Amino acid sequence: MLKKILLAASLLFSSVAFSQTKAVLIEMNEDKGVERHSYYFGPVKINMPSYINYRVTNTGTTPLAFQRATIGGIGFSARHSCTGVLNPQARCQFTIQYAPFFEGYHVGQFRLAFDQGYEIVVDVSGQAVR
Repeated sequence: MLKKILLAASLLFSSVAFSQTKAVLIEMNEDKGVERHSYYFGPVKINMPSYINYRVTNTGTTPLAFQRATIGGIGFSARHSCTGVLNPQARCQFTIQYAPFFEGYHVGQFRLAFDQGYEIVVDVSGQAVR
């Protein structure tokens, strides 16, 4: 029985003058493992938040139980709608925010874990500027 997770990433740059959308599709099969991704926010003004939104869809035939979501790194935060069980064809989403408080290059990491060893990891980085 194959289980798959489809991660559709809708990337939104929060800028008044510039906006871009990009989609990335990723499948995970029944093999346990970590699906790794990265996102660079680019130059972001201090105290001006920038966001990236991801959508996760269970494209398999078996429900997946959400376990946990964590984020680390200075200036990074996240919120998600992934709770309980993600039934086949059901979706949840998560948003990672970069809102730096001081200048410099910052790195962080977001982890989204489901049962049976499925985990999505997004390494994030950004350059805080005045």
